[in-house]
Amino acid sequence: MITVTSARGAEPAIDTVGIGRSTSVARLRDTVAELRLRLQAARSDPERRAEVGYDRGKVVRIFDPTIRPGKSLSAERDVVRRHDDILKILREMGPFRLVGALAGPELAEKLEHLLNTHPNFREATEFLLQEEALARRRGTGICGVKLLLHGAPGVGKTDYALRVAEVLGLPFQVIGMSSAQASASLAGSEEYWGNTQPGCVWQSLVVAGLSGGQVGLSGGQGIANPLFALDEIEKSNRGAGDPLGALYQLLEDTTARVFADKSVPWLPVDASNVNWFATANDVSALHPAILSRFVLIEPDPLTTDQLREIAQRIYKQMLNEFGLTDELENSLHVDALDRLAECSVRDIKRTLRQSIALALRENERCVRIPVPRNSSRRRPVGFVG
Repeated sequence: MITVTSARGAEPAIDTVGIGRSTSVARLRDTVAELRLRLQAARSDPERRAEVGYDRGKVVRIFDPTIRPGKSLSAERDVVRRHDDILKILREMGPFRLVGALAGPELAEKLEHLLNTHPNFREATEFLLQEEALARRRGTGICGVKLLLHGAPGVGKTDYALRVAEVLGLPFQVIGMSSAQASASLAGSEEYWGNTQPGCVWQSLVVAGLSGGQVGLSGGQGIANPLFALDEIEKSNRGAGDPLGALYQLLEDTTARVFADKSVPWLPVDASNVNWFATANDVSALHPAILSRFVLIEPDPLTTDQLREIAQRIYKQMLNEFGLTDELENSLHVDALDRLAECSVRDIKRTLRQSIALALRENERCVRIPVPRNSSRRRPVGFVG
């Protein structure tokens, strides 16, 4: 390294040569890491290479690889060993992640298909189509969506979220908030606990793709914009802590860019690209600060004809699922459809499953639907499966 001194020789001048060289080395290292990421991803899932855009999609940095844990006040070897294990994972995975759900005509066409299959979720689908148009303009994927679907129970809100995840081709995870007792599921447990573990956000962004990762592409690398579905968010139990506490940071773009898991507080990660879907039967109990961070959409009620179509589609799906297309009639009779049209989507599935099983036991080709126990209740909203 060349040291440059001032003309008087009293004070050293800025070492521009050394700085330039280190910057070039860092830039070269980043380029190699990005190319390595694309190559590994393309090899891991060649059939989806064009769909996900491994060779042309955007790559983002989710953490700074130069950050190291500070000195721990604890002298326990377990703490040092844990830090070493985390640093090993960081080196293995690298700081870059691909952005999935690459916007383009193909993705827009798949989303538009939801307008037919899920007609009462039209407003939600239109919102996603708008996000696709913006992402296409930026040359990236659908990122940072925060959508809360609310309405009557058993209407298919979670199913719609999972269908969207399938269309987008993103890794996803459903988190049942009714059983969550603290924010550890999202943001990890405190580092000082002996059995501390990172939360699902850190795991999906940093560890996905490694053996045992829950939300990575099959055999491949992590994605910067996975989708999390927070099911029944209004039922979270606040008795032993606030399970929604981490959302105040994760749902705000500025703070999500420096999200620090409690189990790994020394390594902030960029979680601003994560997509969030939440479902709720009633949003009145949610804190206004949480609601303000979501786009709230309530599905429209379904017509009787749409409910009949739902029942027919679900029936055919079940015939294919159980390999019964040659054993049972391919379509339900009109009276069966009329009875199912008085049920919620959840009840339609349950009733059809039981009725198909009964037809098999009695060696009948015709599936008969019993009269609903409560046919006078208000017709709920739902989806066309």
